[in-house]
Amino acid sequence: MSVFFTKHLNIWVQGEKAWMDMARWEKCRDDWDDSTSANWSMWLGVDLSNKIDISAAVKVWLAPNGDVYVRSRFWIPEGRLEACSKQQADLYRKWNLAGFLQFTDGDVVDHAVIKEETIEWARGDSLNEFAYDPWSATQFALSVAAEGVPIVEVPQTVKNLSEAMKEVEAKIYAGRFHHDGNPVMTWMMSNVTVKPDKNENIFPNKATPENKIDGPVAMFIAMSRLLVNGGGEVDFLSTIDPDEDLLLL
Repeated sequence: MSVFFTKHLNIWVQGEKAWMDMARWEKCRDDWDDSTSANWSMWLGVDLSNKIDISAAVKVWLAPNGDVYVRSRFWIPEGRLEACSKQQADLYRKWNLAGFLQFTDGDVVDHAVIKEETIEWARGDSLNEFAYDPWSATQFALSVAAEGVPIVEVPQTVKNLSEAMKEVEAKIYAGRFHHDGNPVMTWMMSNVTVKPDKNENIFPNKATPENKIDGPVAMFIAMSRLLVNGGGEVDFLSTIDPDEDLLLL
């Protein structure tokens, strides 16, 4: 991993291409009670892994004063740790013991477990939309929709994510962004790189496969829907094509 906090000093060291100013990110760490945000409009973004990697779910709330609040959750199949470097596996185990990264049984992630736990996690919140990246997630989305959850697909494209990333960055720089301090999310934020195109559009990338960015992507997916629906009424909708090939959970 090119971006890591040191074992003894607990500080962040960023690579040259890192997108986020991690000192600013750390200043946005906050602690709020769930009852405080229960009545705020909330969007839930999910980025599922390809069965053998980290999956992420991120809640994004829009407070009445325009501030944004974020909580995140992560899952990885425990059997996958054998394929990781010792440094990475040790970090994953540390996060698991601290409750920040959940292990699922076996060598592949169980999308059914993620579905059940994510829906339960959203109970009690004013959920506007459950937003997801449709890649390898058709069956997952159908099963979520069957629970009566308002769900919408958000493909990972520059069009969908560029403005969401810029909005997150603007909120952070303005001091109007709050996150729960999950170290998995913080590590992933430090891994995000960007290369603006000629129109200054940006898209989340990573320097190496080991530098995971699933949490930020899930957050950008949710933020993209917040920008579309901005706290107003949202139609119950799903863009799932039932004729697509289904994946077994």
